[in-house]
Amino acid sequence: MTQNPVTGSTTFLLAGRYRVEEQLGAGRLATVQRAFDERLRRNVLLHMLLPELVDQEQLRQRFLTEIEANAQCPHPTLLEVFDRGELNRRTYMITDYVAGKPLYGQGALSLEEALLYVRQIARAIAARQKAGLPYPPVSSQNILVSEGQAKFVESWLLTPEDASRDLAFYRAPERTEGQAPTPANIVYALGLLLYELLTGTRPLSGGDAQTSGHPRLQLPPISQHRALLHLPSLEKLIAHATARLPEERYANLPAFCEALDALWRELGTETQRLTPLALPQPKANNTPLPMPTPLPPPVASTSWVKKLRLDRFATWAIGLLFLFLLIGGGYLLLSSLAPETLENPVSGSEVLVVNVFRLNLREGPGLSHKVLVEMPSGTRVHKKEGPRYADNVAWVRVQAEMTGNPEGWTSLNLLKPEQ
Repeated sequence: MTQNPVTGSTTFLLAGRYRVEEQLGAGRLATVQRAFDERLRRNVLLHMLLPELVDQEQLRQRFLTEIEANAQCPHPTLLEVFDRGELNRRTYMITDYVAGKPLYGQGALSLEEALLYVRQIARAIAARQKAGLPYPPVSSQNILVSEGQAKFVESWLLTPEDASRDLAFYRAPERTEGQAPTPANIVYALGLLLYELLTGTRPLSGGDAQTSGHPRLQLPPISQHRALLHLPSLEKLIAHATARLPEERYANLPAFCEALDALWRELGTETQRLTPLALPQPKANNTPLPMPTPLPPPVASTSWVKKLRLDRFATWAIGLLFLFLLIGGGYLLLSSLAPETLENPVSGSEVLVVNVFRLNLREGPGLSHKVLVEMPSGTRVHKKEGPRYADNVAWVRVQAEMTGNPEGWTSLNLLKPEQ
């Protein structure tokens, strides 16, 4: 339980409005507490300056700067500031409540999920950089996710020692060597983050900040951890972002964001390693293969089929063509008689809505299956089967309310119930 900084009470009402209920942890500058806004009837977060920093003016001003940054440069991936104030010389801010779980420890994500979250974080940092404002340090511990949306925060669940070790993993080699910061530093951190989300592992770790952040060798390819995830453009992107020398990386964050967007658009192609076809091998004794038996000469006939020299396969093809024409005509006739039946894919099924900017509909559950169509945000789908689990993701078979009512499999994590 938290305490009133003045009275020592375990629960209290701040500013006559925010009922403080539980302390969640502490970051570099502030404690983080869950509170309830009595006026608007909603959960919020209370961030209050650490008591030992009250007399440290430089750090106090830094906390004020971060409050102003959150207020001046709102972004859906960053905490939104609702209010600010001061209690017993301790500055505080009120932000939206975050109920998601950290990405750290969730294992390997699907390619679509990993790209989705890294793109959100990269664009939030780019917006802060453009405005010349600070942003939270990059770490899977500092990214809370819920229903396809990432929240970029400063982790309040780690001790200062654990936080130092955690952040050292994402430190660029040149920074470990004491060189000045460059725009390529953040590209390196985000490249490592993408690699971690796809593999579920950190390629290097150590017992302290120094060993965690020592210069790295080339990262093993993604396919070494996930044999079915073979995408050369993905491997090239990560290798470029995590190059040992800063001049060999993407020059800045906008360039890295463009590469992420290009890879996102490429997800409509296959991502499974292809197995080469087995070709027939010649005999070891070099015995010549027997010559094929020549076909007998055609026999003259007066029938119209033989005059056109149509063989048995052509006759079958003509029959199939007539069959398809018959089926197609029947389908068009039924469509004209009952259009409402085709427009309503599934009657009485669970209706879900696409909860991301763009979501792929695949032939089967898993990234190894072909993409049938891309569904934009807000597309209504009808659940027909599932969930099934593949690539550490829950997949459901749905029918989308789009042109042609396509049916296929998509990630359940990126759908939400219709309100």
